This record gives sequence, C-alpha cells and structure tokens, in this order.
Amino acid sequence: MNAISKLNLGIFWSYGILTILCISGAFAFDFLPLAGLPILVPVVWLGLTNFSWLYFALLASLPIAFEFSFSSSLSTDLPAEPLMVGLMLVTFFYLLTNPDALSKRFVNHPVLLLLLLYISWFFISALNSLNFTVSFKIFLAKIWYATVFVYLTAIVVNTYERLRIAFWCIFSTMLFATVIIFLRHALTGFGFEEINQCVGPFFINHVNYALMLMAFYPFIWLAATWYKKGSWQKILLDFAKIFFVLAIYFSYTRAAIGAVVLMIPFIYVVKWRLTKVVLAVAVIGAILGVAYIAEGNRYLKHAPEFDETIWHDEFGDHLSATIEGKDVSSMERVYRWIAGARMIADRPLMGVGPGNFYPYYKEYAVTSFETWVSDNEERSTIHNYFLLLWVEQGIVGLLIFVVLTIAIFIVGENTYHAQSLVEDKRIVLTAIVSLMSIYISLMLNDMLETDKIGTLYLFAITLILIMATQGLVHAKREQC
Repeated sequence: MNAISKLNLGIFWSYGILTILCISGAFAFDFLPLAGLPILVPVVWLGLTNFSWLYFALLASLPIAFEFSFSSSLSTDLPAEPLMVGLMLVTFFYLLTNPDALSKRFVNHPVLLLLLLYISWFFISALNSLNFTVSFKIFLAKIWYATVFVYLTAIVVNTYERLRIAFWCIFSTMLFATVIIFLRHALTGFGFEEINQCVGPFFINHVNYALMLMAFYPFIWLAATWYKKGSWQKILLDFAKIFFVLAIYFSYTRAAIGAVVLMIPFIYVVKWRLTKVVLAVAVIGAILGVAYIAEGNRYLKHAPEFDETIWHDEFGDHLSATIEGKDVSSMERVYRWIAGARMIADRPLMGVGPGNFYPYYKEYAVTSFETWVSDNEERSTIHNYFLLLWVEQGIVGLLIFVVLTIAIFIVGENTYHAQSLVEDKRIVLTAIVSLMSIYISLMLNDMLETDKIGTLYLFAITLILIMATQGLVHAKREQC
C-alpha cells in the first residue's frame, strides 16, 4: 500500500470515527445539531477549494431551510444561515487576496453605496437602542446577508451559464417544497384555516411561503425563455408557471396575490418609462394618507368593534371582511400601526432600535383598536416594513430606505433600456418585477429580514447592478 492510499485510508477512518462520535453525542446529550457536525468537514473543504458550488448549495437550501431554536433568545435557519456565515468569511478572504475580483463600477455604484448606508444605519441605530444586544444581532445578520447575496453573487454569478445554475438550484428545492405543501393542503380540501399547518417545517407561516413563491415567480418566466419548445425543461417550466400561481392563490395571502396580479401592468410601467411617475404618486399618496389619518386623531373614528372582528374559515369571507374593516388580521394591523405611530412620536429621530418593536409596542397601543388576537403569541411585528423602519430606526432610517428604493427602480428602468440584447433586457426586467412584488408585500408585511425574502431581494438588486456595470458573459471564466 503506497503512502497516498494510507493517507486516504486514514482520512476515511478518521471521518468515520468523527461521525460516530458526533451522532452518539447528539443522542447522549440530547443536542441534535451535534449530529450535523461531520457535514462541516466536506463543507469547509468545498469552501476552500471551490466555493462557487458551496454558494449554489446555499441557494438550493433557501426554500427548504427551517428555523431551529437553541434557546428562547437564540435561533437560526438551518442549513442556510450557517452556510451564509461561512461563505461571508470565504468572501472576505477572497476579496482580500483578489482585490480586482469586482469591477470598480460595481463597487462604487450609487445603489450599492446606498445599500451599504442602509445597512450601516442598523448599527448606528443599534447604539441608541433600548436593547443593544437584540439590535446588534440583526445588524450582524444584515452583514452576512449582504456579503453573500451582493458581493459573492457578483463574483460567482458572472456568466449566463451560472445564472442558469443559480436558478435551477432554487427552483428545484422550491418546487419540491411547494409540491409537498400543495399535496398536504389538498388533503385538507384546501382549507383556509389549515394552510399554516401545511407549510412547516420549511416556512414559518403561510405568508412567508407565499411571499417566497411570489418573489421567485418572475424568474420562472425568465427561465422558460432559455429552452426550446418541446424540451423537458420548457415543459416543466410551463407547468410551474401555472402550478406556482395556484400555490400562491391557495396560500390565501392577499399581498402575494395582489403582487402577482400587478406584475403584468408593472412590466409596461418599465417599458414605457413610467417608473418615476409611479414612484412620485406612491410617495405623495403615502404622505397624504398619513397626514389625513393623523390629523386631529381622525384614526380614532375607525376603531373596530371588538366582538365584530372575526377570523374567517373561507377566503371569500376573509376578503369581504377586509373591505368592511371587520377582518381580525387587518384590524390587528391597524392596532399595531397606531401603536407604532405613537412610538414614533416618542422617539422620532433614532427609534427604539432594530428588533425592538415587539417588546415595547403594547405600552403604546390604543385599547379601542384591540382585537381578540392582540395577545400576539407568535411575537410578530408591525406588518409594514416602512413603518417598522421609522419605529425602530427613526426618520433617518426610513428616509435612507426610501431613497434606496427610488434609486433601485430608476436605475433598474435605465439599465433595462440600456441593454441591446433581448436576453439581457429580460434578466433586468425579471429582477425589477421581482423587487416590485417584494415592495408591494412590504406594505402589509415586514419579512425583508427573513432568509426566504431578504435573500431574493438582495439577489435581484445585485442582478440589476451586474447588468448595469460588468454584465454577464457567455464564456466560462476560471472557476472560483
């Protein structure tokens, strides 16, 4: 037996012993994550030798990642978040040793600088937080999200071929999870009340599930243009176009359904160069709406009757009650929005700190808006990301995000019209439409900090920046 064979045999036995010890320890100490420790060995090796495939593994893990709680104050999304942390370190090392890996146009792009300012404000507002530890954890998560899904995405997804690999990594596990959830839900007769029970363990609730489907949906239409009619890829993707719409509908999530409906009109907004007009109308409408409802405490006239706000077991009744102001989930949002507005009045400049809405909002709530679910056992937040930023990070945090938003869509539209190739236009348009759907959802939800939505948000922004600065190439570059 030569030296190389002895070395391989030694590695094999060492890895086998490590695996047995970790699994035994996991059961002995009732700590299941220990059983996954051997997985770190090939992951570390892959990260050091070919991190692009580890990045693709991360993409594939996003739809099926599940939340694991180590304690009441510490949880993570497995395996996605540990992969992100590891890839963040790999990215730092790679950029230090390869400072020219990204073009200066990309690194110095105004949208990227605004994105960094937006993330930096998380740290600044954390310094003034009512609970620094909670706020700092959220800031750290922002760091590894941005490092991986902005900088590493720009490094790895640098060709059309790699964009296709990235798509199939997400799509394959997204389809897998959606089929399982859809079949589970079908067995309940697609019950409105049962959907939350069917989405686990991959998603925390039906909203999280629907919003990821919604944000990824435009990429399915993009991918369908890559393949010839009659190919298995084309047939599968055409099926997915219909199947994902059905899944979104049966998720019974109003924001996701509304966003999908608005996708086609928004395509023409971009094509007809109307983005600036739409953004201006949105900003002016938001300002006038806030001014109207706040003037003279006018919002108090819309307080619900406690006994009339009910949860419906049919989606049609749910929509009708929403319009009438008697749906419990809608009126619970109003209850929290009012509490948020009063928190803003108390700390308008710096806010209460990232992650601190939930612990403090009830002391600011107006009891006349209380509903029978206001005990908030699931510890959810304000259900409007713009309002959440103002509450937690003050007016400066909100304004930075608004400016970032305006810049993203204007740059996106300009980048779309600057492309000469149809396939490049499609990529940019897909990213813009995905972002539009996410922003629509942010009016009624605040899931931008989750691994399901926040990652796709940054991925779409990065695609626009890539197309605006360095572009994608057909020739395969040297493997990372």
